[in-house]
Amino acid sequence: MRFIKILVCLIFIVTSPLSSNAQSKTNFTDSLGRKQGHWVKYDKDRKKVYDGNFLNDIPVGKFTYYLTTGTPWAITTFLHNGTVGYTQHLNAQGKITGEGKYIEQQKDSLWKFYDESGKLKAEENYLKGKKNGKSKVFYSSGQVAEDNTWSNDILDGTSTKYFESGQIKSQRQYVKGLVEGKAVYNYPTGKTYAEGTYKNDVKNGIWNFYNEDGTLKKKVTYINGISKNNEDQLIMTKEEEEQLRKKYEQSESNNPGGR
Repeated sequence: MRFIKILVCLIFIVTSPLSSNAQSKTNFTDSLGRKQGHWVKYDKDRKKVYDGNFLNDIPVGKFTYYLTTGTPWAITTFLHNGTVGYTQHLNAQGKITGEGKYIEQQKDSLWKFYDESGKLKAEENYLKGKKNGKSKVFYSSGQVAEDNTWSNDILDGTSTKYFESGQIKSQRQYVKGLVEGKAVYNYPTGKTYAEGTYKNDVKNGIWNFYNEDGTLKKKVTYINGISKNNEDQLIMTKEEEEQLRKKYEQSESNNPGGR
């Protein structure tokens, strides 16, 4: 009887650490093939891909994702049975470059993007992974540089650009990605330097171009983007338009809005 008791004690001593290790080890899969507990995934070169926890194959809580260099590039906190992930994207120095929400692995709601110094660079609204609603681009000073409206990842609505002073630089309308209707371009003072209409993304109809004092400089009639004036001296060439734009608009390097 004493021998049996000793044998039972030995078995308990030997198996207890094994049981504890089984419960605490990483990359554990249960009898149904579901990921459970702490997981660290590696690629074929044994580089870490992600580090996080699962419950019944569902990601739970904080996950960190890594570049092949070992530097984290994203940190996501999973909620609602893994369907929602609040994420921060990071650069190689560990600074946040973007943050927002994923639903079912697609961008959703408001996302914010930052430059290398950590200043807000842009705000965009998403629905099922595509831009929808308002978006803004900012100068490094924090002043709005561009304000757009999107529908299903396509510009659709009013697009307004600003000088860093806050004066409106240009305003035009988009319909399903194409410029349509009235457009106005201004000097930094706020006075108009060009106005007219677009049709199917090209100038169409009468366009007026003004001097900075507000007097009319040229009047040009466009048909499908091509000027149709009888007197050559009244026609403003594309080169002249470009020179005027460069003269009175800030350089593209100071305009994070791009297009």
